[in-house]
Amino acid sequence: MSRAVGTAPGESAPGGAVAGAAPNGDRLDDRYGRTVRRRGRSRLGVILLAAAIGVAAIAWAVWSGLGGTTATTLDLQTTSYRIEARSVSVTWQVSGDAEALDCVIQAQGSDHGVVGVTTARLRPTGSAVRSGTSVVKVVRPAVTGLISSCRRA
Repeated sequence: MSRAVGTAPGESAPGGAVAGAAPNGDRLDDRYGRTVRRRGRSRLGVILLAAAIGVAAIAWAVWSGLGGTTATTLDLQTTSYRIEARSVSVTWQVSGDAEALDCVIQAQGSDHGVVGVTTARLRPTGSAVRSGTSVVKVVRPAVTGLISSCRRA
C-alpha cells in the first residue's frame, strides 16, 4: 500500500483517498462478500457436494446388483394339457435354474378365471431343464391348463 507524501496513516490525501486504506479492489471484495473466508466456505460446499454424490453412486451400484445375487430367468412352457370332467392334466417344462423350485400350475375356465391350482415342488438337480406332469383338480369345467409361475423354494 502506498501513501501520499506528507500524510500520516488515516489522513486524507489529495484526491480524497484515505492514506493506508485498502486498494479499491480489496474494498469492493469486502463490500460484496468475496473474502478469503467466504471462498473457503464455497470450496467446502463443493467438496461436501462431491462427497455426497460419490456416496450416492456407490450406494446405487451396490443396490443395483454389484454386491448382490442376480436373478435367474426361468423359461416356463406348457407342453400339453388334457381336460377331464373334474381335473386337468398339465405337462410342463421349466428351464434356467437347477435349484429347488416351487411352481404353480393352474387350470382356467372359459372366462379365463382360475378354476383349479396346484403346486409342484421341483427338487434340485444337476440339469437346468426339468419337465413333469401335474394333475389339477377343478371346481368347474376348465378349458385350459398351464404352468403359471415358479420361485425358489
